[in-house]
Amino acid sequence: MRRYIFGSILRKLPLFIVLTVVLCSVAIFSSNDVGFIVSHPISNPQYSSGPTDAGFLPLIIFFFVFMTFLPLFSMNYRYSLAKADLYKQAPYKKKSIRYAEHLSTLIIVLIGFTLACLLLVGLIAFRNGYAKVNASTTSSDYVYEVITYNYVYYIPLYFLSVVLGTAQYFISYFLVSRSNCARNSVLVLMTGEFALMAFITVLASFMNATSKTASFTYLCFTGASPALPIVTLTEIFNRAIIYNENYFALLNEEADYISTGVVLFLLISNFIIYFTVAILGVISFTKEADPSGEFAGKPNTKKPYQEIIFHVGFGLLGTFISAMVLRLNMLSYFLFLVLFLASYYPLYGTLIRNFKLKPWQIGIMAGVVLFVITISAIDNWTYNVYFY
Repeated sequence: MRRYIFGSILRKLPLFIVLTVVLCSVAIFSSNDVGFIVSHPISNPQYSSGPTDAGFLPLIIFFFVFMTFLPLFSMNYRYSLAKADLYKQAPYKKKSIRYAEHLSTLIIVLIGFTLACLLLVGLIAFRNGYAKVNASTTSSDYVYEVITYNYVYYIPLYFLSVVLGTAQYFISYFLVSRSNCARNSVLVLMTGEFALMAFITVLASFMNATSKTASFTYLCFTGASPALPIVTLTEIFNRAIIYNENYFALLNEEADYISTGVVLFLLISNFIIYFTVAILGVISFTKEADPSGEFAGKPNTKKPYQEIIFHVGFGLLGTFISAMVLRLNMLSYFLFLVLFLASYYPLYGTLIRNFKLKPWQIGIMAGVVLFVITISAIDNWTYNVYFY
């Protein structure tokens, strides 16, 4: 097993080089955009204006994008009948190939991310140490000072990124492993992420309409998608690193009690769903048996999970977009429904490799469309009644 993992890492050395170069390049460019100058008006010393970006957001975005799509590249042994037969004849225990392929990918991307983080913090600290107020920016109305970042917060930021990124990898693994060919895995991955994003988002839309509050942050509307850890880490650590401020304390000061409670409720709900699906991914990774080699590269599966995820994802995403469009006007809503059907049907036909649908498949699609129309209509009614 260890020898195979080592061999897998060697085979993926080009991938490691590419990922590391990309992440380190992002770190270099991001560090150049970080500022260290804070200005205070002489007439109002309590007010200050300064940097709002600690430089880690682009790196975090690239990291979670990689963690979302990399499981696809470690499923090759299931996407080809020839490779499936070869791996099943290899002198390894069952699941060893799966463990080796995915663990080697995880090790590679985590090493690259670690190197990029060290480079980012090192460059920011170097620039911070030599930062000074430029004479051309001084004026008689403002006082300028160079601040020192609170670098200790980069440590929990790194470890939380690793934990959440690993969870995202297993969320993606859970979704892509429902299919036996690359095309279907991509469709299931995208619609599955849409479902995770839109489930709580639809609920947040209702709560926003009925609570009459405008204090919502976009933390509520990321769902349990990869955007959730990206936005959460950015919100919590940006001001902590720059100004040593507690995000949740600021949230409580700036928002009314109802909106603060709603934001925290939705945020916690999002993370519960996020880690629940990640745990399901870990369980399927360690316990689930690979399908028979005869299914390798084929669109059909013994269990209907890929179709369930596809329909649920399309339905929830359609519901959220439909509710937003319906608040504009009926013409826009009609055009949305046309576009929704124009994408729903061909993608479903692509998933099952057959555009001549059976009656029960047409019934499922009709039920999803009816669900989208009904929930968006209810949302629009509550919005008009309660918000106005």
